[in-house]
Amino acid sequence: MEELYRKMLAYDDAWCNLMGFFNPYTDSFESSFTTRLPMFDKRAFNLYPKYNFVYDKLWVMQSQNITCGKLESITKDSNITYPIFIKPRWGHKSASSKNCFKISSFSQLQKYQHIKEMMWSEFIEGTENMTDYVLLNGNIIYEITYLYSDEQNGYTEQYKFISPNNKAPANIKDWVNEYLIGYSGVVNVQYRNNIIIEAGLRLARGGAYIQSTDNTNIIDLINTVYDSNRADHIERKTLNFTPYYSFKCFTRFPIVYLYPQYIVDGLMYIFNAKPFYEYYFEPNGNDGNVIFQFLHEDKEIGKRCSTIFTLLFILVQLIVIVMVFYMSYLFYKAKYKTTPYLRYILYAFILFYITQYLNPISVHYNLYKAKKQKTLW
Repeated sequence: MEELYRKMLAYDDAWCNLMGFFNPYTDSFESSFTTRLPMFDKRAFNLYPKYNFVYDKLWVMQSQNITCGKLESITKDSNITYPIFIKPRWGHKSASSKNCFKISSFSQLQKYQHIKEMMWSEFIEGTENMTDYVLLNGNIIYEITYLYSDEQNGYTEQYKFISPNNKAPANIKDWVNEYLIGYSGVVNVQYRNNIIIEAGLRLARGGAYIQSTDNTNIIDLINTVYDSNRADHIERKTLNFTPYYSFKCFTRFPIVYLYPQYIVDGLMYIFNAKPFYEYYFEPNGNDGNVIFQFLHEDKEIGKRCSTIFTLLFILVQLIVIVMVFYMSYLFYKAKYKTTPYLRYILYAFILFYITQYLNPISVHYNLYKAKKQKTLW
């Protein structure tokens, strides 16, 4: 299945152009980043060998004197205080929240000890937050902080608040200054309760959050750093923007159907969401999945939109599942023969079900990868 999806992805642009689907990372914005800016961790890791040590999450914890270690080093007799948190060690090799779990005992831990290149740390309470820094020759010249909501779905926030007035804790900035001496570029730092949990040499969400500020001065600043290794003097007030929220829709229900792109577009239009929105599948440990994210300048309207989208999403999953059971019942009642009524129901169901493929191919590929992560394939 993996190979089939990869082959199909070669036709994704043509399919999207034919059907009028938009790419949220390009069609949503008037200004774009320079191609020198790495969008993904693997490319950033290879581009900056002098600084790619930040992708070692074990080292990140050790640099802050946090109790931690390699997962395979834990035995039944290890002197460890539970709960602990386990996750992939290397940030450029892992995706979203794959294989991230809170562990309460050694017996629970044994289920995951076969997974390679994992680490553990003491469990850190508190709300997670995140900051994108822009550096020039080791000096921070711009930062944007994303504050996560106190309301959580497992390890995932319900929304982020993005404002030019948000500030990261001083010790986070100190860590960046201490370890990224001489670095020019961007670094994304994620932290919980003022403790850094991981970092990467790229912007959050491929830079979509910064592009969604609709302030081209910020984008020009970043592009100049990458293209010319310099930064023109810009007054701080010219880097301001209207604050907004990034919402994540979440469900614990099995995902068997996706609304077509056209329906999603219509719902976002009705609620006057910002142009960037996407199906976004992120397994949340053993507790459900993020399914969609969108941006809105009004917190309360955004919350209503998130609730309605989630309820509609769950409803259509229920409809599909009930229809499958209903058709199975009809087939059984007809003594495993297809009656005209059953055929009518079956044809109608198939026509409805395949409408979910009125989405970019990449959407279904990302859903496939999320399900693969969820089942630890």
